[in-house]
Amino acid sequence: MRQNEFMSSGFSAFAHFWQQYWNQPSQSRQHPRDEAFFNQTGPRGQYRTAAKFDFSYHPCPFDGPLESAKVILCLANPKYSDLPGSEEHKNRIIAGMRDGRSPLPDDWMPFYKKTFNSFLKEGLGEEELKSKFAIFNICAYASENMNGPEVAHAAGLPSTWAAQNYLRDVLIPRAQQTGQSDDVYLIFLRKHQLWGVTEGFPGHIEIVRGRERGGVIPQETAKRVMKWLRPKSSRGYSSLKHEPSTRKSVNLKLPNMQPTINLENSNYFKHALQKIAILSNSAEKDLRRLALETIPSELLDYLSKVMTELQKLEVRPYQNRGSSTLVPEFVRELERRNYQNFGELIDWIYKNKNPKDSYLPFGERKYGDLGSYSNYLNFCDREKVRLAEHQKRQQEQERDAQERRAIRKAAHLTKQNRAKD
Repeated sequence: MRQNEFMSSGFSAFAHFWQQYWNQPSQSRQHPRDEAFFNQTGPRGQYRTAAKFDFSYHPCPFDGPLESAKVILCLANPKYSDLPGSEEHKNRIIAGMRDGRSPLPDDWMPFYKKTFNSFLKEGLGEEELKSKFAIFNICAYASENMNGPEVAHAAGLPSTWAAQNYLRDVLIPRAQQTGQSDDVYLIFLRKHQLWGVTEGFPGHIEIVRGRERGGVIPQETAKRVMKWLRPKSSRGYSSLKHEPSTRKSVNLKLPNMQPTINLENSNYFKHALQKIAILSNSAEKDLRRLALETIPSELLDYLSKVMTELQKLEVRPYQNRGSSTLVPEFVRELERRNYQNFGELIDWIYKNKNPKDSYLPFGERKYGDLGSYSNYLNFCDREKVRLAEHQKRQQEQERDAQERRAIRKAAHLTKQNRAKD
């Protein structure tokens, strides 16, 4: 695992890591990178044998909207024996939370209400609990207990490293900033050593000791967190860390979406802008690729339209990168996926883009003035023919050059032989 795999790209890289588990063809309940460690023999095998993880369930690195939550409770690992429902039902709930945006599930609300009871006493509502709170597990695998053998084995798992990296590179910096829309409050209740944290962190980070078994958050902690959270609830979350430039007033008409998208959902537009902010600050190509791969096609379609509208208004929404660089990346990713509405999107961009921008939608000037998707396809066909003819000419020229070199070499050898005679 590369050291910087989870840096800069936010939740996207962490989600990409776990998507490898959900994409694997086998029925294994272990992440592909963890399997070798679970199958280990020799000195390390004693911890594997003693550790009693329950592989009846999918690994669950988090509960709820980890990507957008304002308060994140950092725990040890899941335990499902006390939760209602069959094994199959619980696995469906786990799978439904894997996108990092889904709220805490209703079926498990009794557990969440017990865990966050001190917050409910401070006036936290159930809907706010579901949408703004998340649980983050240092170990994704379930067990009845998380004692010495389980801790010793979990400490060496790549999935544990992934959680630690996401905590250090993304969540802790967000918890240490102030006045930003994506700041977060972190509460560490269990396995502090495995998380790699201790008292002394500046910012909105609390290390709670002595409550590991009961899993109860002190009332004093709940008071501090709610005092921090309430001003945010009253002003909403329309502002972003990477806010659009205010150098000119913008009247942005949002483009129409596919029927599957709720246009009235302001959180969807907020999520779209957050993705733009992440991508605009991901300087490394590989990190942008990881981020793009986790974005649904419908959202990439939407992002392309939003950024095109901003470009038409001559607004550069983020200092690092503008529409001329971001939109082509979205478009090329959708083209790679064979997105079913790709032609409609390209026609929309050609129709609505800034006439002065010759780089949209594909990032190259040669495509900028084609005007429609059909013209783009015809141009590509002509380019293929031209390229094939060019390659044919090159091959013919190379054959001619080889023949000339052979003739010259033969003449040279003949001349040398005559000189010897």
